[in-house]
Amino acid sequence: MKSSLPTDRMKRIINNYGVYIALLVIAAVASAIYENFLTYTNITNVLKQNCAKSIVAIGATLVILTGGRDLSVGSSVALSGILTAYFSDSGLLAMIVIPLSVGILIGVINGFCVAKLKIASYIVTLAMMMAVRGCVYIISDEHTISFAERGKELSQFVNGNVFGMIPVQVVIMVVAFLAVGWVLRQTNFGRSIYAVGGSEDAANYMGLKTVRTKFFVYIISGFCAALAGILLSARLSSGQPYVATTWQMDAIAAVAIGGASVSGGYGRISGTFAGVLVLGLISNIINLQGTLSSWWQNIINGAILLIVIIIQTQLSRRGSGDK
Repeated sequence: MKSSLPTDRMKRIINNYGVYIALLVIAAVASAIYENFLTYTNITNVLKQNCAKSIVAIGATLVILTGGRDLSVGSSVALSGILTAYFSDSGLLAMIVIPLSVGILIGVINGFCVAKLKIASYIVTLAMMMAVRGCVYIISDEHTISFAERGKELSQFVNGNVFGMIPVQVVIMVVAFLAVGWVLRQTNFGRSIYAVGGSEDAANYMGLKTVRTKFFVYIISGFCAALAGILLSARLSSGQPYVATTWQMDAIAAVAIGGASVSGGYGRISGTFAGVLVLGLISNIINLQGTLSSWWQNIINGAILLIVIIIQTQLSRRGSGDK
């Protein structure tokens, strides 16, 4: 039992503080190399560029906490953005309600197939990813759809600032993280999410409604993806069919880097936020450097994710072996 203590302590440090340490190290190194890294303009740009992706990662966190995966979120972001632009001449209500409704519908289908029909989440959401992306190309005819004049009110709002200095997008992102964090910590639904991810059989024995829990996390994930699509299209004043092609993997990477267990049952929404920032800062550093290909971001992100998974796996095996 004594031999397990160092491993347990190391697991707690890595899971609870590892991503924040990495974030501070990256920020410190970048600020030492680039004079304009810690400027207000650069920091707000990093936050704005990652707002939509952060909201996708919120939904991904809930799904991963239950032990599932949602590979359809990138396609849902693109479809939501296209629909937002497509209905931009129909008024603000249509631009928001229709994409959100479609995102929720995608979540309902995913949730029903995973929770009720007991089909593997990666199979269901992979099929949905392909189908939804096909819808994107059909609706857009593979062309960017610009906002109509009537729809530019949404762009002006999303690209505006609160108190003249805090971007509206950042406010929406922070509110979303705080709300979901409260749900996970303070509600029965949040506790059920952790219980289902820890052991679905045990959760059933405890009398928890596991099917309903899994069903609703996919609905929330679909809603988050749709909201992210609306924000992204509003920021760009257009719906673009080729956006968010890798966002499902970026979201999973952010959740894992944030310390969540990829097998479910453990994770913090604050860790996901830090994970998104780690990936966002890497992209920002590559842009500031100027001479590196943007493809290096994929290589670095993949390497970081692999290292995190290896560390998690090794610590888990050592802890199990010692006990």
